[in-house]
Amino acid sequence: MRDEEAALKAREHGFTDKNEENPQMVMEKLSRENDEIKRRLEGVEKIAVRTIAQLSDLQRRLKLEALSKRYFFVLDTEFEFCRYSKMTDTDFDAHCARIKKYYRHRRRKHYG
Repeated sequence: MRDEEAALKAREHGFTDKNEENPQMVMEKLSRENDEIKRRLEGVEKIAVRTIAQLSDLQRRLKLEALSKRYFFVLDTEFEFCRYSKMTDTDFDAHCARIKKYYRHRRRKHYG
């Protein structure tokens, strides 16, 4: 039964009749294909993590820019402190709440 399963897998992966008779060759090829798929998946995962970090940093920067119009702080310094790699989303939200509570508010200029 095991040889029949190996032969079936061999046909699925394009082995010739000559190679179908050798289940060891089938398993070696499948193992190499599996290793290649794992390697490629690791690359995709790294790209996904980097993209998530970049998008999170962009969202945080935009939120800090909006807050900087209402509160006094050095935007670049605050942003470096709040990067995705340095704090969680929950921590960032809590930090923004602290900005609103403790940082000095900018006064609106009145003309007229």
